[in-house]
Amino acid sequence: MTITGRRRPCLVLFQSFTEADGQYGKTRTWAEFCTAFVNLEPDRGREIHKVEEIESIVTHTVRGDYYDLYQVTPKMRMIYAPTAEYGASPATAIPSDAMVFEVLAVMP
Repeated sequence: MTITGRRRPCLVLFQSFTEADGQYGKTRTWAEFCTAFVNLEPDRGREIHKVEEIESIVTHTVRGDYYDLYQVTPKMRMIYAPTAEYGASPATAIPSDAMVFEVLAVMP
């Protein structure tokens, strides 16, 4: 394991998307952008009660090395799967144990 892997224990995959007009509206296609070792720290959470469902919303802070993350933008998503080996499967195949995060803000 590298030094980065010891300080930042979570290997995550960032994906960017392209949109194209299709027969039924816009189609979003995700492509692998980069992988990075990061720290995932939950900040706050809440639950929203909808019709016979509970939706959980949790905000996380992601910390990583600048040179790994400087091109990440709020138009991307981040996938963290503890058992995944990224690059081994197509970008559209998300492991069943994965957590998918929207990137809402990027701060230098």
